[in-house]
Amino acid sequence: MSARDIEKALLTAWTGCAAYIVTAHENANYKPTQGTPWAQVFFLPAPPKVATLSGSGEDEHEGIFQVNLNYPQGDGAGAAADKADAIREIFEAGAKFAYNSQEVLILSTGRAGGRNAEGWFILPVEIKFRARTARTVT
Repeated sequence: MSARDIEKALLTAWTGCAAYIVTAHENANYKPTQGTPWAQVFFLPAPPKVATLSGSGEDEHEGIFQVNLNYPQGDGAGAAADKADAIREIFEAGAKFAYNSQEVLILSTGRAGGRNAEGWFILPVEIKFRARTARTVT
C-alpha cells in the first residue's frame, strides 16, 4: 500500500461520482472550452506520520484532495455552488473509498471562497482525508 494507492482511491471516486465534470488532471495537457464548465483536481498530501511503532507498524497519511471548479465568469456563482454541494454529498465526512485494498477516509469537505481568473469563476472544494499504510521494515 502506498501514497499512490491513496491518490488512486480518491481519483477513482472522483471519476465515478455523480458530480463529475470534464476534469484536468495534474501535469496533463488540457485546453478548456470557453463557456463549458470544467474542474481541476490536485492531490495535496502532508508528510506521513508514524501511527504505530515497530517495523510492522502503520503510517498515517493526511492531506487534501482539491477540486477547483471552473465556470464561465460573469454567470454568477449559483451553478458552481450547486456542483460544490453535489461533491460534498459524495465526499461526505465518514465516507470511505478504496483502491488496491488501500482505504481512504474522508474527514471533511467544504468549499473556499471563489475568485475570477482568466475568464473563469474558480470555486475550490477541499476534501480532507486520512489513510493508514502498513510499514514494512526488513
